[in-house]
Amino acid sequence: MQGTSEQLSTWVAGQSWGDVPQSVRDVARFHILDVVGVMLAARQSDIVAAAARGMAQTDAGSEAKALGFKNTLSLGGAAFVNGVMASVLEFDDTHIESFVHSTVAPFAVALAFCHSTHLSGPQLMQAVILGSELGCRLGLVSPLRLHSVGIHPTAIMGTFGATYALAKLQNLNQAQMTGAIGHSASMCGGLMASWQDGSSTKTLHVGMAAAQAVRAVALAREGITGPSSVFDGRFGWFRTHLQAVAPADFRFSRATESLGHEWEMLNVASKPYPSAFTIHPYVDAVLALKSALDIDASRIAEIRCEIAQSSVATLCEPVAEKLRPLTPWHGRISLQHSLAEAFIIGKMDKNSSG
Repeated sequence: MQGTSEQLSTWVAGQSWGDVPQSVRDVARFHILDVVGVMLAARQSDIVAAAARGMAQTDAGSEAKALGFKNTLSLGGAAFVNGVMASVLEFDDTHIESFVHSTVAPFAVALAFCHSTHLSGPQLMQAVILGSELGCRLGLVSPLRLHSVGIHPTAIMGTFGATYALAKLQNLNQAQMTGAIGHSASMCGGLMASWQDGSSTKTLHVGMAAAQAVRAVALAREGITGPSSVFDGRFGWFRTHLQAVAPADFRFSRATESLGHEWEMLNVASKPYPSAFTIHPYVDAVLALKSALDIDASRIAEIRCEIAQSSVATLCEPVAEKLRPLTPWHGRISLQHSLAEAFIIGKMDKNSSG
């Protein structure tokens, strides 16, 4: 009997463009256009420029270009820069149940590869769809919210999603694809240490996921085997990284059931604001109040928000840190700072300082 990884690889390897429903294609087209817009908006940011300079030193080559750049890089380098551009503004779309920003990593690597090899739009879209779908589904396996144990879901599930996307584009067979996923599971860390001090590593996570996929697929294509039990095995990713969850409680069936019939991609939402998406309803309320009542922010004594307990530690605490974030992206995961910004400035967009 095939394990979870083998089942997912079998499905991806056997998919054709005609197997993708029109409703999923329409949603994917929207999300891809959304990511392209976000990337172009981030193109001139200091982090993106620094990432491009860093890749020129470590991943120089003539294989591919990152979006909006003239200079060529290796495929991994271009995918890395694309991934940073796609996520640095905190506008990356989100799968509501798993908290995975599902489109960005598969698209970052697929765009670089398709551009360099002149593959078609449908091939690009199919790869992004399959990678995004499985990134979402793998994010549903654990009943424990990954943020609560210091793991960034997108860094992990994005690596898997990007690996599936590139493996499909390179026509890996089921065994090779399973091996590539086995490799990628050993490459991804996704530590949330930068959430504590606002340092920039977090803004690189999607780029890292996309670049790791390039290496994992290349190694598998050359015949280097990877573990087939990398998800549901005794030493699989979930049991080793989420040891607070009893093995019987992992929901591996969420990754495989109704594949191709029920699409988690349809449950992905774009972001209207550059912040954690769980903050968005409160920003909506603040902007509506400010518009309707012309409230002077200096007269506000306090704002009370009812928020899920699972979000408190990430978005509201430690209080001193959330009141005075250390960097722009740090402010975008602070409920207090985001609401203050919305009240004082009256909007949150790509120019928000965080």
